[in-house]
Amino acid sequence: MTLVTSCCAGRQAKRTALAATGPVRQGAVVMHKTIVATSVVLMLSLAGCGTSASSPSDAPHLAAASSVPVAPARSTSVSPAPIAVATPVASASPSPAANVITLSEWKVSLPSTIKAGKATFTIDNAGIAEHELIGFRSNLAPGNFPMVKGDVNEDGKGIVQVTDGDNIAPGGAQTRTIDLTKPGTYVFMCNIPGHFQQGMYQVVTVTR
Repeated sequence: MTLVTSCCAGRQAKRTALAATGPVRQGAVVMHKTIVATSVVLMLSLAGCGTSASSPSDAPHLAAASSVPVAPARSTSVSPAPIAVATPVASASPSPAANVITLSEWKVSLPSTIKAGKATFTIDNAGIAEHELIGFRSNLAPGNFPMVKGDVNEDGKGIVQVTDGDNIAPGGAQTRTIDLTKPGTYVFMCNIPGHFQQGMYQVVTVTR
């Protein structure tokens, strides 16, 4: 009887101890599960960060990419086209009219070649000084004409006078018929003192 009672008492004590430790074990299990779950979450978080963050091995490539110089963008502005400037063309001196003789300082203007015959000329004084027109047929060059006191000697040897007339005022005009029937060389000039020396003459060839 005493032995049975002791066994019953021991079983009862063991049940009591187990009942007492049950909540502790349950708490330990719950905590263990919590720790495991937390660890899993942390591992997943770290794995996600690792995929989004650049690895150390990528740093040199990133640094190299950032140090590559970027070529400046080309300007799209269009320069205005240069404006063409017309260059003035020098006009050629007009040829003297066939039957017009123009006097000016210090020049006698008329065609250098005239067909033989009698010709009527209009003589214009376009200068600012008074001028005259006289003409000679001669084989002498103008520089070899007979001279007297610096002017042509109109009665000198080697020259034959073919025309003479009154002096013409500036802006004035005169009409004259000249006999050029003999082919050869003629010299038309202004023989007012000093004018011939200024080069106021023109050599004309009369042709058949």
